[in-house]
Amino acid sequence: MRASGTWAYGIALRRIQSDPGSAPAVGARCLDDTCGWVAAPGADADAVGDECLAHTELNPSHRRFAREYADVAVVTCLEPA
Repeated sequence: MRASGTWAYGIALRRIQSDPGSAPAVGARCLDDTCGWVAAPGADADAVGDECLAHTELNPSHRRFAREYADVAVVTCLEPA
């Protein structure tokens, strides 16, 4: 049996999800071959996106970015042990 982020492992049902006690790390870098621009990393994906938009505004041919998102995940058992 499986729901999104939930697995039956052995005989216990477990779920993996973002740890609510941690903040994600979001970043981006320009993929233009001649550019080394990198957005300031942070926890706000919208702020990083705004930096990418501003970079493209100053450099109209720089329209592709590698965006990265990392978080801390925690696995919890959904049934009593």
